[in-house]
Amino acid sequence: MSITELLPLGQSIPPQVLKENYVKVEDKPFGQSALAYSIVIQNSWIQLQLSASDPLLRVEHPKLIGNYLSPKDQGGNAMVQVWCQGLIREIAAADWLRDFLALGNASILSLEARSPYLADALIVRQDGPILLQVRISAHLAGNRLFLIHGTAPADLFDRYAESFGIAVSSFKPCLITDNPHVELWQTHNLDNALSFNAPYSWLERRPQAPAGLDMVHLFNLNARVQLIANLKVMSVRRSLTKGKKHIDLHALVASEFMKAGLRVTELASEESVKVDAPLSNASFKIWKAVLPKAKPQRAENMLVVAVNTPNHHVVAGLQTGAPSEGFYEYAVHRRAFDIVLGSLECRVQPEPAVSKPRTAEESTVGRRQ
Repeated sequence: MSITELLPLGQSIPPQVLKENYVKVEDKPFGQSALAYSIVIQNSWIQLQLSASDPLLRVEHPKLIGNYLSPKDQGGNAMVQVWCQGLIREIAAADWLRDFLALGNASILSLEARSPYLADALIVRQDGPILLQVRISAHLAGNRLFLIHGTAPADLFDRYAESFGIAVSSFKPCLITDNPHVELWQTHNLDNALSFNAPYSWLERRPQAPAGLDMVHLFNLNARVQLIANLKVMSVRRSLTKGKKHIDLHALVASEFMKAGLRVTELASEESVKVDAPLSNASFKIWKAVLPKAKPQRAENMLVVAVNTPNHHVVAGLQTGAPSEGFYEYAVHRRAFDIVLGSLECRVQPEPAVSKPRTAEESTVGRRQ
């Protein structure tokens, strides 16, 4: 989704109006601590009674845990709802939201990823004869995903936009778990000098490598124990490439995928990536590919990032089904790849101190002492 709009977060509401017309609500739906939250709502709105046959949190679909209704306005009402769903795999909030909205009859006007854990969307959908406009915010908190919906008839939406914004910006889950991620993360090491994290659901293999090279191979299986994604991270000591020019670092990992039967069809994109020191010279390429011997056949993507550290070249690659083959699966694999890249750390070995040559006068003084 290329259309992005910075949705309001209640900044324009004057402090005095906020103090007089809004109230902080704290709720513990169904008596479950994992569902407890706080949110700021207009004090003229009413909180509706919840009813659910099962108070437990599920991973199949969101559960309604909060429902707030405005007074009637020109024959219509606005509403703020809070929903919650359990998660079992790492996924970026924006990708989860994009997949969720694709399953309904909504038209997306804008979608913004504020961080991997927070995303905002503005949509319109038809509800019988009424066109509704909806602000939806996805908020990841450990293995729970909260959705804050602000809904109003499309012709009335603008007058509630700031109220929806303050509901989104003020929302906080009450339970803070020890693990801030959906899954536990495992730390992997390369050449005793580099480390990165990856979700525990990715299985590890350590191929043998020549001196100066090291590799971690992570792979992901589906519920039928079929291989559906490969993630490889390789380090190469820069001493091995000293004096060599025009080295294609991306090809080092790409060739590993090709050895397993992947066939590249075209380069889809190529770009430089901004990184912070001590990392440098990062670049990112995406290829379209196929596995000719795979059954059933599907479109594949190969993503490769190359980056330098003071003592190593690091190349990370992901082979997975293309987004068109199943966006949710692709998004889970892409999130794991981003976790690897975002957690990469290098232990810079200090250069040995070089003694300054002593002058003849300094040598004479030393002998006299």
